[in-house]
Amino acid sequence: MKILLIVIDKESHVNFFPLGIAYLSSSIIKYGYNDLTIFNQEVYHYKDEYIKIFNNEGNFDVIGIGFYGYQQYKKAVSLFKHIHYAKHRPILVLGGHGPSAAPEFFLKKLNADVIVIGEGEKVFCNLLDAIAGSSPFSAVKGIAYRDGDRVIINDREAVISNLDDLPFPAWDKFPMEHYVMERHIAAKHTDRCFPVLASRGCMYNCNFCYRMYKGYRLRSVESVVEEIKKLKRDYSITHITFADENLMCTENNALDFAEGMAKAKLGIKWNCMGRLKVAKPHVLKAMKEAGCTYVNYGIESLDQHVLDLMDKKQTVEEAYEGVENTINSGLLPGLNIIWGNLGDNGETLRKGVEFLKRYNTSVQMRTVKPVTPYPGTKLFDIAIERGLLKDVEDFYNKYTNSDRLTVNFTELPDNEFYKLLFEANKEVAESYYKTISDVTVEGFRRCYFENDLSFRGPRHR
Repeated sequence: MKILLIVIDKESHVNFFPLGIAYLSSSIIKYGYNDLTIFNQEVYHYKDEYIKIFNNEGNFDVIGIGFYGYQQYKKAVSLFKHIHYAKHRPILVLGGHGPSAAPEFFLKKLNADVIVIGEGEKVFCNLLDAIAGSSPFSAVKGIAYRDGDRVIINDREAVISNLDDLPFPAWDKFPMEHYVMERHIAAKHTDRCFPVLASRGCMYNCNFCYRMYKGYRLRSVESVVEEIKKLKRDYSITHITFADENLMCTENNALDFAEGMAKAKLGIKWNCMGRLKVAKPHVLKAMKEAGCTYVNYGIESLDQHVLDLMDKKQTVEEAYEGVENTINSGLLPGLNIIWGNLGDNGETLRKGVEFLKRYNTSVQMRTVKPVTPYPGTKLFDIAIERGLLKDVEDFYNKYTNSDRLTVNFTELPDNEFYKLLFEANKEVAESYYKTISDVTVEGFRRCYFENDLSFRGPRHR
C-alpha cells in the first residue's frame, strides 16, 4: 500500500519540526507499511496545484493530512480540491485538532473519506489494516467516515496509556538540516534546536482549550533521555524545546523530570511550557540546574473573575509569584495573555497590559490576543448557545486571523473592542522596543568605555 502524508505550508522561512506527522510516520512503518512518502510543502513551498501531479505520478492508495486553525484549513481545502481533479483518486484521510472536533463538517466540506479522531498512531494504522484487508470501517474505533451521504462516527479509541511504547519520530523522513536551524526561544545563535515530547495532555480544562483528548500521560524520563541522546548523536542537537502542553503539571512531576535530566548530564539546554502553581523557587532551581533556560506560561488573564469563568484553576497571585520566582531563579518567562473572554472589559485588558510591561524581559515580544472559541471547546458551545455562532461553518467563515475577533463575548461594540486592543498592543510594543533600545545602548556603552568584548552589536542579540 502506497501512503502519502502531507505537511501543509505555513509560509514560514524556517519551521518547527512537525512532531505529530513524524510520530504517525514511525508508527506506520512499525506496523509494516513501509511505502510511505512525505509531501513536505512547508519546507519546499510547493504550489498547491503540484499535489495533483505528485499524486498522479505516485499513484498513492491513501493520502493523509492533519491541521488546525484557519490558515491551515484554507490550505487543506485547496490541496484536496487539486487532488479531486487528479486522474487517480486515493482514499483521503483527515486528522488533527480541526477535523477531530467537527468530523461531519470536514468530511463534507473537503469531500474526504475518513477522519481520524484524536491520537492517530494506533487508529490510523488500524484504518490501514482495514483498507488492506477490505474490511468494513465500522470495526475501526476512533474514526468518522462517509457511507454514501451519511456520516458515521464510531466509538472513540482509548488513548495510548504507555507513551514509551511509541517508536521515536521518523526523523529520517524529514530534511533535518532545515528544522534544526529554527532558533527556539532563549537558544543561542549557534544552537541546533529541536522539539521533543515528554508528555501528552493536561490535567486542566480551560474553556478555550481545543485539546483532542482527556487525561495526562508522562513518558519515562529514561525514554526521553534516550531520545535526546540519539538526537545529539545523529543530528548534533544542542537545544531542546519540550513541546508538551504542560511539562510542569505537578510539583513532583517537575522535580522528578528535572532530577532525571540533571542525572543524565546531557549537556543541552532546554525550555518548556509550565504551570504557575508549580513555579516554586526549589522547583525552578532544580530545572535550571538540569539545563532549563525558559518557561512559557499560560497567564491568560490578570483578573480573578475572568480566570474563574474560563475555569483556569489559577489565581492572580500565582501569576505574579510564579513569574517573579522564575526571573529570580535566573530563568526567562514567556507570558501569554488573551482578552475577550467571558467577563472581560477595558479594566481587565489594562491589567494584562501592565503585567506585560512590568515583566518585559525582551527575550520575545508578547502581545494581547483576542480569545478564539475553537470548535470542541466550552467557549464554542457557549457561543452557539448565545447565538453568537450558528455552527462550525460559521466559525470558519468568521475566523480569519488570530489577531482578529471571531466572537465578541464582551459587552463592548466591535469597533470599541478593536480600539482598546489597538491602544493596548501599541503600548506593549513600544515598551518592548524601548527595553531593547535601552539594552542596546547600554551594550555600546560597555563596549566603548569598559572594553566589553562580548557585545557585538544589536544584530547579535
